[in-house]
Amino acid sequence: MVQALVPFGYRPGDDTFVDVFEVPRGRGSGCICYSCRAPLIARQGEVKQWHFAHATRGTYKSTEDKCDFSFFVSVRMMARQAVSSSLVLDLPVCRDVIDCRPSPYSRPRTIEFTVTDARSIVLSEVEVDATFCGVPVDLVGRIEDFSFVVYFIHPGREVPSALRGNSLADRRCGIVAIDLARTAELFFTRKVVEASYAEALTSYLSHDVESKEWIFHPRYERAKAAAFESLPRVDVSDRANPWVPQTSSPTRLGKFHCVVCQLSWSAPNDGGTICPKCSSHLYVSSRGWEEG
Repeated sequence: MVQALVPFGYRPGDDTFVDVFEVPRGRGSGCICYSCRAPLIARQGEVKQWHFAHATRGTYKSTEDKCDFSFFVSVRMMARQAVSSSLVLDLPVCRDVIDCRPSPYSRPRTIEFTVTDARSIVLSEVEVDATFCGVPVDLVGRIEDFSFVVYFIHPGREVPSALRGNSLADRRCGIVAIDLARTAELFFTRKVVEASYAEALTSYLSHDVESKEWIFHPRYERAKAAAFESLPRVDVSDRANPWVPQTSSPTRLGKFHCVVCQLSWSAPNDGGTICPKCSSHLYVSSRGWEEG
């Protein structure tokens, strides 16, 4: 698997991550695996894509269990290192759906709403390996007067629940996850290397929209409320309303009355026993039947 190949090595001599294109071939790279600390060999052949490999088969076997995610760890750490104090991000559209039922006896509907369209932003004052709402995150920047958080995910690393909207202490922020899973394909499935891995990674972080997912948007609740407000209001006496199920043959309707709010209405028996105004069946009485 290409995930067994490591594109970036950790060089403890100067505490940096380096591209395999930046070091001498073979054992003289001075790099180790950041996950297991095993020495790395720079493989720079004529056939396979260049990569780092663990120094010996014996070393690799002894650290295999610890290195399941060595590829992604090296990519994530290099991504952090490659980011400067500002960062361009092409962001995807933020959409969601709500399931609703305008009245107790109407058909359930699914309504899609848009929080924000796809756009490009520029983050300023970017901090790397920062903390946001008590959670370690990869990047925190500013866009106008809002904080903006970037969290890198990959197999074995998911977004913490504390960054989800329901538990956020600071809601004047945006949070986006960038999935690094496709970088293996980006690096190692090309026959010809057009740029170094570091350059390809920087471009991926900025411009690959498919890799990004909105985790939190500050206008989400407002957009959701507006979607609810846009739903048509149902008049229980209007049987032509498209929200109410229609049939081609006459429908037998029950006549009902609520002794609390004094509302009277006609509706199918399977839904009409709930008062549309009180939203309760406790004080509803039946007043017979009529043909719809």
